[in-house]
Amino acid sequence: MKLINTNNLTTDAGKNNLLEQYKTYVESADKISDRRINVNTFFITLNSALITVMTIFFSNTYLLLLLAFLGIIFSILWFLNIKNYKQINSCKFDIIQQIEKYLPINLYKAEWDILTKNKSDKKYIPVSKLEMFLPFVFILIYTVIIIYFLFSKIQITITVK
Repeated sequence: MKLINTNNLTTDAGKNNLLEQYKTYVESADKISDRRINVNTFFITLNSALITVMTIFFSNTYLLLLLAFLGIIFSILWFLNIKNYKQINSCKFDIIQQIEKYLPINLYKAEWDILTKNKSDKKYIPVSKLEMFLPFVFILIYTVIIIYFLFSKIQITITVK
């Protein structure tokens, strides 16, 4: 797919249109990043609230297990959201870099090249990888709670009989 019609870049008006489209697209990429942050904040708050409620109802095993399963579902949805936003952002920044080929300075490409240089003491870890780790931390917490209560229930049942 050809992104840019170079015939439109022969005039000043065509170059100005390209620059305006570039600005608009960069702004839309920023808005996606803002939405991504809001989604992460929502899921962190949701999971934190869920764990808080679980500590309040610690003695109610069935409610605790239900909330833990609910927490796992929320965390999986969170992970899928992060993955989706990562794909959208990757696409947007690929397009931005294609547009930059026709601009005097390739800022996003230069930034990416500097970040991804493989220096052993300063290796860049993409934010999306760090983001994707957090839902699994919550899944692990919920899983430990489920296993603990299932085994404690089994142990109580065996001891009583």
